[in-house]
Amino acid sequence: MGSLYSSLTIAVGALQAEQGALNITSNNVANINTPGYARQRAVLAEGIPLVLAPLVFGSGVVFDQPESVRDNILELRLQEETQQQGQFDAQVQQLQQAQTGFTGTNDVGTQLTNFFNSLNQLSADPSNVSLRQSVLTAAGNHVCMPIMRDRREDCSCSIRLGGKSRKSRRKSRRWTSRSSIS
Repeated sequence: MGSLYSSLTIAVGALQAEQGALNITSNNVANINTPGYARQRAVLAEGIPLVLAPLVFGSGVVFDQPESVRDNILELRLQEETQQQGQFDAQVQQLQQAQTGFTGTNDVGTQLTNFFNSLNQLSADPSNVSLRQSVLTAAGNHVCMPIMRDRREDCSCSIRLGGKSRKSRRKSRRWTSRSSIS
């Protein structure tokens, strides 16, 4: 295998590998001012050797693939910060939705003030049916506000998803209290 042809083949393979490395270098130089571009380096590997009985003939070098040069710790930190930013954005969106219920003429503060005013009036005359009805109306207006209704539905959903429903919890409490008695 020590012929002129095999030597030239190894030389051509080496030139092709170096041509790939030069292409990577020119790409690095061309993108030096590109934001977010990560430098690359050429990875050269040994070619597959040819084995003939007790002899092994090398086949030279080959261009394997370009490898991106990045700081793994920095990449991990960037990924964590991106995830945290997504969580904060979701939280801001939820808080902005909740804020709409606290502003305007029919906001939570106004509804609470109306409710407590009606309670105050009822405390002066507890037997008055119309004052009782006004307390119930004020309480209903507060609970039926769109922002409160949405929050109540969110809470109900999380309670249902978080485990047993209220009825099954009551049954299990009764069952435990009965079993502890016997």
